[in-house]
Amino acid sequence: MGALVISSRGERSVAKNLGAEFAHGKYLFFVDADHKLSADVIANCTKTIDGVDGVLITDQDISKDSKVSRLVASRRKILSCDPLNVAVRFVRREVFNSVGGFDPDLYADEDLDFHNRFLKLGFKMAYSRATEWHLGSPVNLKGLLNRSLYYSSNHAAYASRNPLISFRRISPLRVVAAWKRSDAPASDLLPVVLLGFLSNAFLVIGVLLNLGARQSTPKAGSKLQIETASVKNRVIPSEKNGQGGA
Repeated sequence: MGALVISSRGERSVAKNLGAEFAHGKYLFFVDADHKLSADVIANCTKTIDGVDGVLITDQDISKDSKVSRLVASRRKILSCDPLNVAVRFVRREVFNSVGGFDPDLYADEDLDFHNRFLKLGFKMAYSRATEWHLGSPVNLKGLLNRSLYYSSNHAAYASRNPLISFRRISPLRVVAAWKRSDAPASDLLPVVLLGFLSNAFLVIGVLLNLGARQSTPKAGSKLQIETASVKNRVIPSEKNGQGGA
């Protein structure tokens, strides 16, 4: 299809910034490898961006054959109606550069972090009718736990940059308000709220485990000091007796 493929050793934010650097178009559209696009995404976005600086695309999950997967998909559908849980993905090139691109230290919530800075700088956005579908969501609680543990430290990094917004995002009241704006069934509301509590609990566990691992790992400087002290306290027989080597 004529696409230019660029390899990068960095995480997703680094890769996205690199892609933006090599791109030559008027607009930039960021899509992850585990997403499938509806056929009208680009056409819809180029039409919607007229008069604004960025476009929001509805991000949905493909529900699989499990109750957890269905609830994860329903939760994503509900949260797509919450202003604090969405992010512009289609932006003007000059706007992307003005915002400063994605934070290279983030590989989770990097799109939300970009979105927050986008709004703080006064840029305007619009909602499109286009949809992208997420393919990589967990299908059971074990998968949900593993995903939460993997992203936990980076979620904490995002929260440290955006503390107020992060605190407001986890409120169950926001889920209720977003559900009222969505077409999700009423029977999903309570299970989705409980799933949110469970996801947050898994994230907290992950953060605590990462902190414990850091504290139990000796720092390189401390190890060097210990080794240096050991060398100083080591006694060489010839020096102890005041004798030379001869």
